[in-house]
Amino acid sequence: MRLADFAFVNQQLAEMLSNGQPLEGALRQLCRDMSKGRLRNELAALEKDLAAGQPLAKAIEKRDLPVFYKRMLQVGSQANDLAGVLVMMANYYNRIGIVWDKLKMASFYPIIVLVLGCVVSVGMASVMSQIQERFFFPDMAYDNAMYPFFVHLTWAPAIVLMTMLVCTVMCAWFAPIRDRLKWLLPVSRNTVIAQFSETLALLLRRGCSLGDATKFMYELEGDSILGREMKTWAERIESGVVCVSAIGEQSKVLPPMFVWMLEQDANDLPAGLEQAADMYSTQAQRQTDILMHAAGPCGLIVLGTIVACQIYPAIWLFGQWFESMSLI
Repeated sequence: MRLADFAFVNQQLAEMLSNGQPLEGALRQLCRDMSKGRLRNELAALEKDLAAGQPLAKAIEKRDLPVFYKRMLQVGSQANDLAGVLVMMANYYNRIGIVWDKLKMASFYPIIVLVLGCVVSVGMASVMSQIQERFFFPDMAYDNAMYPFFVHLTWAPAIVLMTMLVCTVMCAWFAPIRDRLKWLLPVSRNTVIAQFSETLALLLRRGCSLGDATKFMYELEGDSILGREMKTWAERIESGVVCVSAIGEQSKVLPPMFVWMLEQDANDLPAGLEQAADMYSTQAQRQTDILMHAAGPCGLIVLGTIVACQIYPAIWLFGQWFESMSLI
């Protein structure tokens, strides 16, 4: 589901609840106005469970919704402040949705260029191979020491691009590779740090201690890079460490600047986290804009280079053919 749509749904639910409408009635009305999709199906199933008398904490657990969202709704229900939590969730998903949507748009164009490059490259290599085999004298070509090099040059771009496409599919398919890759690329790393800061600040604003918040983040992230980092934070807090710089010391994923910003606002940690979220979110959006503007020219250069590499062997064979004709 799109995070922007999810944020809008939560905003609508919060307004209905603030006006005194019960949750199951608000969900029923909202589902009538929504288009078909997975989100509507999940909300409709939630409304049926609530109408059947199930408590929200039990009904929401069965739904295919973000784990963090389900936990926050359970907290809001227990605190009798569901409308307030829904507003916070709407703002949260709206902010992180803007960054992730831009990042997806920036990565969409290079993937399209890669797929088109593979199609063009394989087609060009096939055509050039047919030209070499059918329209030139094999004896003339094989007598030249450069012939094997140009035969390999015809298929080399296609092989390289197909390898890149397979690697891209593997990165998107396998979660461990995807988790590692998002920390290697600056734009995705800044996006993840911004989302992490926003999530941790939200937990602290709801009254969680830093120890409980880090434990929750560890449960949320699981055996990911960030999850292991949160496990280390939780263990240090449990051992009695209270200084933020000591808690985040020698972090493998979070930059020193992030820990330093939290240390400066140690007395108001949620404010420091929100400031860090703003900074890294702005930086990620700036990098995404640069990537989007550079994707077009870079894609044209790559495609032009592919075409040139695969046409040049045919031009070379034409030159060899004319040279042999002039010697006859």
